Amino acid sequence: MSAISILISKYGRVKYHTEEGDKQKVNAGAVLLNSGTLKLSASASALIFSNGKYIRLDEAGEHRLSDIVPEGGMQKLNFDTQFNRYLMAAIDLAVHAGDGDAWGELSGSKGSGDGWGELSGSKGSGDGWGELSGSKGSGDGWGELSGSKKSGDGWGELSGSKKSGDGWGELSGSKKSGDGWGELSGSKKSGDGWGDAEGRIVPILPFGKLPAQPVIFQWSQPQVSQSYVLEILDGSGGIVYSGEVKDNWAQVNLKSLPLKVDELYDWRINVPEHSDKTSTRARISITDENTEELLEAKLKGSDAYQIQDPVLTSLMEAVVLEVAEHFFEAHQRYELLRQSFKKNNLVKLMQAAFYLRHQLKPRAEQLFWKENAVRP
Repeated sequence: MSAISILISKYGRVKYHTEEGDKQKVNAGAVLLNSGTLKLSASASALIFSNGKYIRLDEAGEHRLSDIVPEGGMQKLNFDTQFNRYLMAAIDLAVHAGDGDAWGELSGSKGSGDGWGELSGSKGSGDGWGELSGSKGSGDGWGELSGSKKSGDGWGELSGSKKSGDGWGELSGSKKSGDGWGELSGSKKSGDGWGDAEGRIVPILPFGKLPAQPVIFQWSQPQVSQSYVLEILDGSGGIVYSGEVKDNWAQVNLKSLPLKVDELYDWRINVPEHSDKTSTRARISITDENTEELLEAKLKGSDAYQIQDPVLTSLMEAVVLEVAEHFFEAHQRYELLRQSFKKNNLVKLMQAAFYLRHQLKPRAEQLFWKENAVRP
C-alpha cells in the first residue's frame, strides 16, 4: 500500500493530524502520510489521490488515511494512468526544489520554506518526500514525460545553434545549468522574470495548434525598447502578418489572415530601433479540430473524470489538450482554474510543470512569487 496521499482539492475547513498528534491546516497539493488523519468540518469535502485511485471524502469527522486508501491492484488502461504520471511529475517539482525553481515560497513552520517540513517521511529527509522517486532512475518524476519539442511532432525544428532540440539553444547563460535561463532571471528589473542584460526577447505564447480566432501573443519584455513588431511567417519565410505594438503582447484575429489549416507557421518579434534584436521563433499551426469532441473521446472511459470534481476535471482536460498539442487551450484551462482556486497549490504546480515542459521556466517561477514581493 502506498505510504502517501496527495490532497487534490478541498472545500471548506480541512485539517491534517499526524500520527504523533500534531495538527495543521493543509492546502490542496499537500502530500500526506497515510499514517495520519484528515478531519473535515461540517459541509467540508476533500478529494485525495493514493495508490492510483481517487477517493472523495464528504462526511464530517475524522478519516484515517490508512483505513480508506485502497489496496494496489490492476488498473484500467484508460487516460487516468497517463494523467497520473503528469500529476506525480508536478508533485515532484516540490520534492526536488534544489535548483531554485521558486517552490520555496510555499512557506511552512519548520524552516524549510516549502510548506512540507512537518510531514516526516521514512527515509530520513523529514519532509515526507523521500518515497516519491521516479521510475527511470532520475528520482524527479520527469523520466517518462517526453518534451513537446523533442518528440518528432513538428515543434522541434526551432532549435538554436547548440543542437539541444528544445528551441532555446542560443539562450544559455553562464550558470552551467544547461536550461537556457542562466542570464535571463534574477534581479534585472524587467518585471517579467526574463531579465534584459543583452536585450534578448523570448516568445512565450502561443505555440502548437490554434483555432482560427482571436489569440493573444506574448513575449518577454527587455528594456531596450517600448515598441515591438510581431511577425507571422509561412513555411517559405514570407510574412503573412506584421503589426507594431507598444507592449509585450498583441491580440491577432487569426481568422482574418490567409492561414491554411494544418500548415506550419512561425512567429517572432523584431525591435524597430534595434535591427539586431530579433527573438527566436515559436511555431504554430491552424487547426479545425473540435477540442470538445477530443475531450469527450479521451475522457469518456476515465473513472477519475466521472468523479466530477471541478479541480480534477479541469486538470485532466488541460493534460488532454497538451498531449494533443493544443498547448494554447491547455494554458487557458490552467489560467481559468488558477483564478478560480487561488489557494490550490496543486493547480499552481501543474501549471508550473506545464511551463517547464515547454521551456518557460520564468513563467513557472512567477506562479510562486508572493503577492507583495519585489519582482525580479
